[in-house]
Amino acid sequence: MLCVTKIGYTCNGEGNEQVNKQIQQINVQTFVLQTYAANVERALKQTQGKRESCVILVERSMISNFMFASFVRSQRKIKSIEWEVYQHLFYYFWSRLPPPDGFIFLNTSVDTAMARLSQRNRKGEVGGVTSEYQKKLQSYLHSYERELHGYGLPLTEQDLSNTKYAVKKIDSFANTLTKIKKKKKR
Repeated sequence: MLCVTKIGYTCNGEGNEQVNKQIQQINVQTFVLQTYAANVERALKQTQGKRESCVILVERSMISNFMFASFVRSQRKIKSIEWEVYQHLFYYFWSRLPPPDGFIFLNTSVDTAMARLSQRNRKGEVGGVTSEYQKKLQSYLHSYERELHGYGLPLTEQDLSNTKYAVKKIDSFANTLTKIKKKKKR
C-alpha cells in the first residue's frame, strides 16, 4: 500500500483523513486499471491465430466498457482528467485489437434488473442503484446501440426474459457471423 510519509501523513488512520481517502482511492483506480489491462491482454491472446477461422464471444467488450464509462461521465461521476486518461487508454488498446465482427446486446426490463440486484444482494447495489438510474442507463446504452448499427456491423438485440429463446438466437447470430467470415476469406 502506498503511504505518504514525507509530508507527515500515513495510511494507518493517523494524520490527515482526506489524504488517507485519496490514497485508498488510488488503490481502487490501480485495481481498475490492472483489471482493464488484463482483460485487453486476454482478448489479444484469445484472438491470436484464431481471427480468421472462428467467432469469439466476449461477455464484456471494450465497446460495452466504453459505453458504460461514457454514461458514468455523462452523470458527472468521472473527473475530466480521469476521462482523458480513460479515453487515451481505450483508443490505445482499441487500435491494437482486431475490429469486432458484430455485437450482441442482451436486454432485460428495468424491473427484472432491479430484482436481480436485490437477489445478488451486493454491497453498494441494493439501495444504491435506483430504477431511475437503470432507466437512464438503458436509454443511454440504446443510443450507442443505434450508433453502432450505423457503422454497418452486424448487430442483434436479445431480450433475456426468455433465456432459452435468447440462447438459440445468439447461437444463430454467431453461426451467421462465421458464415460471413468464411465468405470474406474466399
